[in-house]
Amino acid sequence: LFTLSDVHGVSTGHPYPLLPGQTYAFQLVCGNVQSVGRMQAMVGFEFQRMDGVVKKFHIVRFVRARIVDDVVMSLQPTRPFQPRKPREVRHRRADEQGEKPEIPSEDSLDITVNPLHDY
Repeated sequence: LFTLSDVHGVSTGHPYPLLPGQTYAFQLVCGNVQSVGRMQAMVGFEFQRMDGVVKKFHIVRFVRARIVDDVVMSLQPTRPFQPRKPREVRHRRADEQGEKPEIPSEDSLDITVNPLHDY
């Protein structure tokens, strides 16, 4: 996913003498990406001190890349999100005059009991 290149090969284990305050440039290429999204990788560099004592040290950094394409860019929001205010709901209560339903008495129920068959 990421290709790292530098002049002295500090990313491949070749220590390079680095003085305090000195900078070191490298090139990071993100290529052959199959999908969009966010990718990250850890990158380590090996240097050596130049103050009389030969001592190696490492600098490790996380590298992140955001991969987008034309479709993703076209789907971006056009303005910041603003939630809608909740609508006020009004409940209407309608009372209608009517008659109470008749409650059937036990005498008016038609009960039929079928006998069980012998097994």
